[in-house]
Amino acid sequence: MSISEAYEDLEDLFLLVLGVKQANLLMTIDELKQTGSRQPVSVPEVKESIWTVNSLLPTEMSPPASSEIVKSAIFPIRYPDGGVTCGTETTEFFIPDREYLKECFADKVKLLDFTLEEVGRLRPFLHWTGLQGRYLSSCAEEVTSFPGDVVTPESNLSLEIRQRAHPFLRLVSIDFGIKNMNLPQYQDRLSIQ
Repeated sequence: MSISEAYEDLEDLFLLVLGVKQANLLMTIDELKQTGSRQPVSVPEVKESIWTVNSLLPTEMSPPASSEIVKSAIFPIRYPDGGVTCGTETTEFFIPDREYLKECFADKVKLLDFTLEEVGRLRPFLHWTGLQGRYLSSCAEEVTSFPGDVVTPESNLSLEIRQRAHPFLRLVSIDFGIKNMNLPQYQDRLSIQ
């Protein structure tokens, strides 16, 4: 919780009387960079600074370039052995954005150390830092295979699917308020061949 939230009614005291400066994006970016430059890097402090920058990014029409800050150790990275340290953009790591992919790869690759929900909320920060290409869902390729003989399409199966599609399409039409299922665009979907 920030001071502005805890002492909202005392804003004038802090700003006018005590001269406390209101945080802006440049200040928070600088703080994140400094936090990532300290040795040893404190993962909780880095995460807190990331959240602050993330909260201010949407308020800026044209935020400053992130090319310098990404060279600092500002990305909390969980290693396959469970250890967490901060790395730079040059560290090879991925962003978990699907639970099943996170489970599959957690013990094989380095992942950004945030929950799936947090990753969703960090989209402004991740986009600003240019990391959107590291999402597991865009880096992993799913392959489905069938161990055994080559499967040949069966015409009876196609007929069976078409017969089941008719009642399903009627239910969908009711849900979406389609009044006339006899229109040509629906008849080709309903025809059973």
